[in-house]
This record gives sequence, structure tokens and C-alpha cells, in this order.
Amino acid sequence: MPDLLAFDWLTEDPNCLITSGTIEFMNVEGGTPPFLFSIDGGVSYSANPIFTNVSDGVHNLQVIDSKSCNLEGEAYYSGIH
Repeated sequence: MPDLLAFDWLTEDPNCLITSGTIEFMNVEGGTPPFLFSIDGGVSYSANPIFTNVSDGVHNLQVIDSKSCNLEGEAYYSGIH
């Protein structure tokens, strides 16, 4: 039986050099690969763990494995105003 899913994430706010935000899923452990990633609460998924052009606000993060086991987290992204 695989271990329970666990993950970390990194948010990168825009600055003078980058004009949009990024959320990157990191250190995914447990579960059964391959993994899918979502920053909109599971409305849409991507095999790529890096999301660019992230809008301001709270993002409901999800990782789902090939057995449909999932884990959720929440990231707040604050853009330049």
C-alpha cells in the first residue's frame, strides 16, 4: 500500500522582473504516480506542476494520483497593486 500523499508548494509574486505570479508544486511524496495538479480546487488538472500567470487571491491546491487519491492545500497569492 502506498504512503499517503504529501506535497509542498512555492509561490512567486510578481516584481519588477516578472509581471505575473507562479505556483509550483514540490516534494510530492506517497501515493501512486503519475500525479496531476490543480490550483482551482480540481476544476482542471495539469501534469505540469508549475502554474504561471496566476491571478490574485486564494488558490485551492490539489494533487491527485493514479488511484484517484487526492490531497488539498491552500495558497494565497498577492500580486502587485
